[in-house]
Amino acid sequence: MDMLPLKGSLEDSLKDVTFIITVRGRCKHLRRALDYYSNFPIKVLVMDGSDRPCRTPVRPAQYRMVHLPQTFLIDAMDQIISAVETKYCVIASDDDFFIPGAIARLAQFLDEHPDYQCALGHYGRFLNAGAVTLNECYPHMPGARVVADNSEDRMIEHLSHYVTQYHGLHRTGPLLEIIRSSRPITNFSVNEITCACLMAIAGKSAVLPVLFCVREHILTAQSGLNMNDKVNPKISKVLAAPEAHQELLGALDKIVLGALAKGGVSQEDGLKSLRRALSAYRKFSQDYKAITKLWQQTLAVRNIPSFSDIVGTDEVQKDWKLILSTVRKHDLDPLVWPLFVDSRGRTIHNWPYMLRTFLPAKFKSVLKRWCAKLTEPQTTA
Repeated sequence: MDMLPLKGSLEDSLKDVTFIITVRGRCKHLRRALDYYSNFPIKVLVMDGSDRPCRTPVRPAQYRMVHLPQTFLIDAMDQIISAVETKYCVIASDDDFFIPGAIARLAQFLDEHPDYQCALGHYGRFLNAGAVTLNECYPHMPGARVVADNSEDRMIEHLSHYVTQYHGLHRTGPLLEIIRSSRPITNFSVNEITCACLMAIAGKSAVLPVLFCVREHILTAQSGLNMNDKVNPKISKVLAAPEAHQELLGALDKIVLGALAKGGVSQEDGLKSLRRALSAYRKFSQDYKAITKLWQQTLAVRNIPSFSDIVGTDEVQKDWKLILSTVRKHDLDPLVWPLFVDSRGRTIHNWPYMLRTFLPAKFKSVLKRWCAKLTEPQTTA
């Protein structure tokens, strides 16, 4: 099985790529990430949304930071991508370890396939507690491609077997236009699906047989805690009750139909395609486990490398060894202080308000266990 060999030197293959790292409050995680990326000849642009700028004593040779405190994420992404000067960019969180060798291969793929907007690889995941092991993050990703020739069919194809492309390797110009178009929607979940539609309209995409990112699983991460049916409902809740979320869905319709119209798609045909795409996404979300199980059964038949095939190679084991040594060197707590952000992008420090407004009931037990852990007496050997 072809594992996508690298052509030429790593430095030459990455000269057209910028690594954007986003951070808000978790400065220790940023310093850990920069320590890791300083091992590679890459361009790094940090978007720091922390109230006070993070100190970064160790940094890659080609490094820039933009401090954007109290700024809504999509507005900040608009500003930061506008500052990118390379053909391609990849958006990394402070708890991500993107593998530059894999990103170089994805850049080569996009060079050779101008009709593709985005390329991704496999995600690995680890929990930094006790024995740190590498596990598959998204088992439905291997071999996923969006390859239809017209924008409407690509949108339906993408949402029928949804793979988040937000953190893939993108062509910078189209990605900036996508982010700017999605700015009116401040709901994180609905914005993600809006961007997904726009990315499919912009071009084809593929998940290639490389391990391109290893992500830390943080139980108290904002993405898990800020979902609230009243304040920031998930897209599944929005699609299940469209009459209660007409304003959100109307904004989504306007943005996506506008993008389709630029390609000559009529309002009527575009709306039909969008409804089919959203319906397909809802079905995929509801049947995710069954669809994933069926999908994995087809991998061997189609001769598509699985996650275990890829991580078993000597090169990936070398990459994982470097990530693991960086994780152990910094030894960060697997449970971090959760950060809450309101609809305007402002950090909220009013804990009674946060607990009452943002924390769904199922996360209260997590917070309770976390607080108990913080108060446990420390024992010494």
